[in-house]
Amino acid sequence: IEGQPGNFTVTLKKRPRYIDEEKCTSCALCVNNCPVRNIIYTEPEKEELKLSDGDLKRVRVIINNYKDKKGTLVPILQDISSQFSSQYFDNTRSAFDMAGSTQTDRY
Repeated sequence: IEGQPGNFTVTLKKRPRYIDEEKCTSCALCVNNCPVRNIIYTEPEKEELKLSDGDLKRVRVIINNYKDKKGTLVPILQDISSQFSSQYFDNTRSAFDMAGSTQTDRY
């Protein structure tokens, strides 16, 4: 630490203690050298949402209503929420994926 209170610089000499999963080669060196008790955490895979053909059609209609509009996803999510029960609301992103749209298409 260099400088005075309110005006200082900190230099870190250690690398961050996490594993970049995209660079992982499954060599297990991280497990053997882990300073935090060899704990391995991976994101749990999300369960695939299965929609009936009728429900999928309803989602596509809602998405198409916003096709040429710019803005946030909030109005789309609100429309989907009003059309479906809470079990579908929790999995709205999967519904978008199944309908062939992505968050970055327009929003």
